[in-house]
Amino acid sequence: MSLIFQVGDLLKKDIGETNEFDVKEAIPDFDPKLKILSPLAGLITLSHIDDGIMAQLTGDISVEIACARCANNFKIDFSLDFMQEYWVLGIVKEDVDTPRISEKNEIDLLPRIQQEILVRIPVKPLCQDLCKGVCPSCGQNLNIKACPCPPEIEKPESPFAGLKEKIK
Repeated sequence: MSLIFQVGDLLKKDIGETNEFDVKEAIPDFDPKLKILSPLAGLITLSHIDDGIMAQLTGDISVEIACARCANNFKIDFSLDFMQEYWVLGIVKEDVDTPRISEKNEIDLLPRIQQEILVRIPVKPLCQDLCKGVCPSCGQNLNIKACPCPPEIEKPESPFAGLKEKIK
């Protein structure tokens, strides 16, 4: 099974009719910062709506990404749950970003799934809440062991520190 669905027969049925598909589909790697570890496993429901097809996905997937502090790769498991409308060709509305059903009466869910994966990746992914990162001098992963480098020199006082006294 792929994530491209032929919806011509569904469009011929009454509005409100649905088709459901159990899916276990490998998602190809699409971003150099992450690696897809498991196939997408879940349920896709396609419903005939007034202007086309409503696709709903509920599923689970695992990805691997580098920690923002120590750069070690780690696994993130998360659920995807979204709905996406696909309009038949020829429908003209203000929302030009809504995807269209192709001339072959197909919809491709892969771009939306990839978008959902990216949205769920944390801005600053951490392998653990208390990740210590790496030593800025020698590069030792401080989660594994302490490094022999001297402690960082304290930062000089803020140039605005003098204002503190004048405000009192």
